[in-house]
This record gives sequence, structure tokens and C-alpha cells, in this order.
Amino acid sequence: MKVSVIIPVFNKAAFVKEAVDSVLHGSFQDFEVICVDDRSTDNSLAVLRSMADPRIRIIELPHNLGPAGAANAGFDACAGEYIVRLDADDLALPDRLAKQVALMDAHRDVGASGGQVVLFGSETNTWKLP
Repeated sequence: MKVSVIIPVFNKAAFVKEAVDSVLHGSFQDFEVICVDDRSTDNSLAVLRSMADPRIRIIELPHNLGPAGAANAGFDACAGEYIVRLDADDLALPDRLAKQVALMDAHRDVGASGGQVVLFGSETNTWKLP
């Protein structure tokens, strides 16, 4: 497996399906999605369980660890060569994984890659990262 996508989830029931779907329907397909439920008090876990795709793994934390703790639990479960982080209320563009994998494969001396963030909703802006 080439990529593990970690999605920490805490009370994001309204958004998490769309976030996961943005990865599932992207152009790059050699991946797993690890959704880490951080003891959500809404129906986030039910939403995650409703998505029947063998590439999705759900980790249910025994107690709330916060965003970093949930992400670390996901890191510990990764099987992919590369690890990608996605927030539960974000969307991955269709070619995000393909572009990042191509960059990382072509530049083995690079340890991490990023991109840009396009804000949508009540605030719109683009943050270009190195």
C-alpha cells in the first residue's frame, strides 16, 4: 500500500462523509483511510460506520485525546509508505494524492510535502504553502 490517509474525527458528523468521499473518489487509488474517532458526542461514529468501503478503517479511542492524540493514534496504525493528513471537515482535491506521491517518489530526499489551502464557506481565501 502506498498511502495511509489519517482523518482524526471529533464531532464532525455533518462533514466527515464528504471528507472521506473526497479521498475515495480521487484519481489515486492505492491507499487506506484511517478514521480516528476521538470519542465524538454527536453521530460522527455512526456516519463513519455507515460507509461501506474496505479501504476505510475506523479506530475508536477509549477516551478523548484531542486532535494531536487522535492523529498519533492514526499514525500508529498506518500501513502505507506515505502518510497524508486530512481534517474531518476538509476536502482533498481529486489529484492531491497523485501529485504528492509523484513528488515524493521523484524526490526521495524530501521528508514531507504540502500544498495550498483554499478556504470556502463564510471565509474565502487561498493559503499557498511552500
